[in-house]
Amino acid sequence: MAVTDNLQSISHPDVFAAGDIATIVNNPCPKAGVFAVRQGKPLFNNLWQILQEKQLQQWDKRPRLSPYKPQKRYLSLIGTGDGSAIASWGSLGWESPLLWYGKDWIDRRFMAKFNN
Repeated sequence: MAVTDNLQSISHPDVFAAGDIATIVNNPCPKAGVFAVRQGKPLFNNLWQILQEKQLQQWDKRPRLSPYKPQKRYLSLIGTGDGSAIASWGSLGWESPLLWYGKDWIDRRFMAKFNN
């Protein structure tokens, strides 16, 4: 889905998208979890702003939407399915079973935040 910097649909302004389904037209970034996770805060803020404006019925005033600004450099860890993982950072890459343990630790720590 094509979206603005505010994660708002180009064709349907009442629709917002983030993560792998969204392509920011002015600033496309790779489909990676690090981007999807960091889109959460501006997405929440923008949905909240839209809901508040509709609830207050202030149609003449535009909500203050937050743009998402993707980071330039990021670590990508991809599991290979055989107990190993591939890491990339810019133009550097490395494959190792040790990376799988790091990826697993990061993923489990992130998911533990949602246990409650």
